[in-house]
Amino acid sequence: MTDICVKVHKCPVPIIWLDTSVIINIALLKLGKLNNVTEKLRIEKYQKKIYELTRIGKLLCPEASQPNEVWVQRSNFLDTLYELSLGVTFRSHNGIKDLQVQRMMSAYISGETSVTMPYIEAFLQDPVLVTSQSLESGLSVHVDMGILGEIEDIKSQRAIIHQEWEDLRQVCLDEGTTYEKQLQLERFGGIKETISMAYAYAKKAMNGYETADNEFRSHLEISRLLRLWNLHEGAVGDLAGLMKFLSSPHYAAAPAIDISAALIARLITGNKSINHGDAMDVDHISSILPYVNLMIVDKRMRNLVRQLSLDIKYNTLVCFTGDTDEIDNFFIQTETAKVRSS
Repeated sequence: MTDICVKVHKCPVPIIWLDTSVIINIALLKLGKLNNVTEKLRIEKYQKKIYELTRIGKLLCPEASQPNEVWVQRSNFLDTLYELSLGVTFRSHNGIKDLQVQRMMSAYISGETSVTMPYIEAFLQDPVLVTSQSLESGLSVHVDMGILGEIEDIKSQRAIIHQEWEDLRQVCLDEGTTYEKQLQLERFGGIKETISMAYAYAKKAMNGYETADNEFRSHLEISRLLRLWNLHEGAVGDLAGLMKFLSSPHYAAAPAIDISAALIARLITGNKSINHGDAMDVDHISSILPYVNLMIVDKRMRNLVRQLSLDIKYNTLVCFTGDTDEIDNFFIQTETAKVRSS
């Protein structure tokens, strides 16, 4: 199998990404409602350093779909997030994945085995410019775009995915499936199953039969990939060519696909039950990890990322709030470093 080299260029200004739970705790701290003494001391220190470093242009703390996970006391959460991000926003998970896959499609068609992905593509706007403008003007305008979909529909969809993963985990345990075998299935078998379910959806819909949720999701996924494929010269309407690409090392090497496959394979071959938030955590990490310098996630996800050496592969420090020495050292290095030119 051909080795594909993917290099993700990081922003000249270091980037920190905070798990939704961390932002919630910062919001609670501001409201005087963070009662865990140990966590309160950590969060106070981290919030202070992030605020200071973002205000002198030495650190970015972007928004990245965290608002889609918060339904209670949303305004307090958003105020905290906007204060930290200064208006800098990552694209959605699917937006980042699509841009990566599109680059891999171009490389596949041209026969290139080395692909470079610039950090700026992962953002809605140039993050350094947005920060500079916010600091110069002294204000930034934020509009709550709301949650994509009805809350009950979102909860139902997440519950379905959670159950699918847990059922698959039980099958893997019963059959003694290894991580290595499941990784290959996630990289290539998963997309084949998606294609199969998309065909099933089309056939049922054409004949007026009721379709399943996973078939509809698969239909949307393949339709989106076909639109991306059709953007390339000579590929328009070449469904067979798309199928070959989806079975190629180029597709599997897209960072969002690579990271997601590794995390899901580890989760569903593990001994611990799937958590309700695991699917969203995988989305966050698989799309954001390559572009940031520090990710603060929960302890379980930190352990998974480090076990899989994804932090080393993508040159990103991954911690949970209890890794105080590593996080403190990151802040010290960030504060004393000269900002690199882009």
